Amino acid sequence: MNIQWTPLYIVSQIFALLSYVMHITSYQQKRREGVLVFATMGPIFSTVTYILLGAWAAFFSNLVSIPRNIIMYFTNRKKTEAQRKMMQWDDWMILVISLVLNLLFGFIAIIDNPAAVFGVAATIIFTVSICQKNVGYYYVMGVMQSLLFIVYAVFVGSIVSVVLESVLVVGEVVGMVKYFRGRRKRNNVPRWVVLPHTAH
Repeated sequence: MNIQWTPLYIVSQIFALLSYVMHITSYQQKRREGVLVFATMGPIFSTVTYILLGAWAAFFSNLVSIPRNIIMYFTNRKKTEAQRKMMQWDDWMILVISLVLNLLFGFIAIIDNPAAVFGVAATIIFTVSICQKNVGYYYVMGVMQSLLFIVYAVFVGSIVSVVLESVLVVGEVVGMVKYFRGRRKRNNVPRWVVLPHTAH
């Protein structure tokens, strides 16, 4: 990959870095509302990055996630505690629409570059994870999607993305460990006991 360090490219990488900072921060949140706030800010910076790079398939794919996350944030706040613990009809509708749009833009990206299949798979996993009511699933699936993004970055020769995504994996794992440790402390459960599923 031939990188030309033009002012435009440098600015794009600054926005890319800000996007990763937002995503890492999202994995340090314990409640879904906090996750959604920072998971929305990340794609906002990413869309600017892809505009500057002229990567329109990636731009539209990220653009889908912004209104999706905003809608989920406000609909989640209006729901009762019981409703927040399970997927409701509107959650399923948001998930299906998001997946269809991601697959559409992903198909365009794959035609342009077959290696994009790893990036598309990662985007789909992230879409499913952000729609989950249990924050624990967001952490676990986040690690999976980041590993796929690393593979994609290796294929396209983006060393910067490999480094930043690797840092993101570390942030995801740290957040995941803190989350599950917190659950054990709240429930006063020994480390060797497997916790049953409970939505948060």
